[in-house]
Amino acid sequence: MPSNFAGRIAETAVRLPAHVAIERLTSNGIVTTPYGALTEDARRFGGWLAANGFARGDRAALLADNSADWIAAYLGILWIGGVAVPLDTAYKASQVHTVLVSSGARVLFTTTRYLETARAAASGISGGAAILLVLIDLIDVEAGAAGVVGPDEVRRAAPVDAPADVRSGDRAVMLYTSGTTADPKGVVLTHGNLDAERRAALTIIEATERDAVLGVLPLFHALAQMANLLLPLAVGARVVFLDTVSSTSLLEALATRGITIFACVPQFFYLIHQRVMSEIAKGGAARVRLFRTLLGVNRLCRDRIGDAHSDHWRLAVR
Repeated sequence: MPSNFAGRIAETAVRLPAHVAIERLTSNGIVTTPYGALTEDARRFGGWLAANGFARGDRAALLADNSADWIAAYLGILWIGGVAVPLDTAYKASQVHTVLVSSGARVLFTTTRYLETARAAASGISGGAAILLVLIDLIDVEAGAAGVVGPDEVRRAAPVDAPADVRSGDRAVMLYTSGTTADPKGVVLTHGNLDAERRAALTIIEATERDAVLGVLPLFHALAQMANLLLPLAVGARVVFLDTVSSTSLLEALATRGITIFACVPQFFYLIHQRVMSEIAKGGAARVRLFRTLLGVNRLCRDRIGDAHSDHWRLAVR
């Protein structure tokens, strides 16, 4: 098996090129990205980086919302042996600046939504080569984006054929803390670390190409990177992202997109619970009593039958 984690996903793309890798629910409908297209984009991101002097071990940062473009850029960095530096989209320009300096990033992938923050963060960096700002969303670059590399340029790059042959101890990702009490601090994960997480997760949760994973956490989050990117894409699952995260969109996605795995932090489960309970309460006292009776019956059935037949959903909490 490849040491470069991007190679695992490339193998999935060879096996399932037309299978949907990323499904994004937007106000204009559902946007899908098959494994073959995702890997092709990752190869072109890697090709563009290589053509612009990006070498093994160099760092590239990402400041953008969850999307197939974010993932393609992330994989493209790993593809050529670089180190991905995902950034919290809530960071102010000064915090982005701090992380860019700390990580030594040479490239910052972003979108039009965060372009001004990226500009302000990159402009104050002195010494060394200037940071290249690269837009990854497929939007025409306006006149105000002078000096920024557009998405079309990246996608015209010659793709890199095969993932770089890295060692398991080579750096893959630098994750930064939120910086709520001090400057953000970086934690380095190697390709071996990522693969160890994959193996450990698969000993607890079975996941295959038949699964659909609902991803609501931002991909700069450590849990989200493993549960909503690295693990599902390594096994061929479909990952579903929401443009707008709310109790309504969550319940709609769970009801309509065939979700089988939902890995999240406890607060989101509380959000769903509150929405369900509020809807039950609208039906009056009789409806509340009926609901509580059904919950009791459900618990009794689970106690007597066991969990062997109740794994339609697998929920992971961290």
